[in-house]
Order: sequence, then structure tokens, then C-alpha cells
Amino acid sequence: MTPRVKLLSLWNGPLPAWFDEFVKRVKANSIIDWELINMEDIATIKDLATSVTGCPCKKSTPYSTSCDLRPLFGEMFYDRYLGHEFWGWADLDVVFGNLDKLLPPLLDENDVISAEAHSLSGSLTILRNTPEICQLYRSEDFAEVLTSPEYCNFDEHGF
Repeated sequence: MTPRVKLLSLWNGPLPAWFDEFVKRVKANSIIDWELINMEDIATIKDLATSVTGCPCKKSTPYSTSCDLRPLFGEMFYDRYLGHEFWGWADLDVVFGNLDKLLPPLLDENDVISAEAHSLSGSLTILRNTPEICQLYRSEDFAEVLTSPEYCNFDEHGF
């Protein structure tokens, strides 16, 4: 059976001109379920992060909020990832090819898939949907990241 992957994209503001093409390319892959979360109300996203972690989220911009919180998505959006063997995130400027062919062998052998060899890719990362993987962000630094209003690059180098 082919594993299912659920990707989320958080966005704030007007959608980019290429949005329709992005959606078309994502939907061409049957292995991928994708959802756009509009961050018009950043406070709601920050409250969710605070609720999940018990640590106050003080991110100050849509960019710092959406990027630094990506490692928390497995727990923050647990209900959206139900029924999927893998979870992750994707930026709206990623160009998707034939993932139905590429991903299954990679997913069979890996818990984390990223374009980077020694860190995660902020633009597209896929992780196995297990409690252990969903909690990888809980390093000694995650509270510091959440309480910093600035972008800390946590989605690529923090966990």
C-alpha cells in the first residue's frame, strides 16, 4: 500500500500569481494531500503553539511564526494529519514533479525526507507521523525559539 503524505502550507496575505499552478502540480500527485492554512489571525496560530507546548509563543511576524513553528506542526495540527503515515510542510514556491514515483521508496527507508543532507529544508520537508518524530522539536532550545519574536531558523537547523 502506498503511504499517504499530508503537507501544510501557512500563508499570510494575497496569494502569489502562481498559486493556481502550484495547486495543480500538488494535486497531480495522488500520494500527497495538501492544505493551505490562512494565517490572517496570527494570534490563533501562536495560541495553538502555546497550548501544545506550554511555552508562550511570542513570534512577531507572519514569517517568523510560520517558519519557526513548522517543526511543531506534527503536534499543533495533529488532527489534520490523522490517517497519514507522513506529515510535513511545503512553501508555495516549490515546484512539484512526479512524487508518486519518487517518494514511495524513500518513505519506506526514511523517517525524514528533505532536500538538505545535514539539516531540514524550510521549503519542503516530510516526516514520519509517529509520536517520537512529532516531538523532535522538543530540544533544550525550543522554548527560547518560541519566546523570541524574531525568526530563529528553527525549521531548518533547530531540531
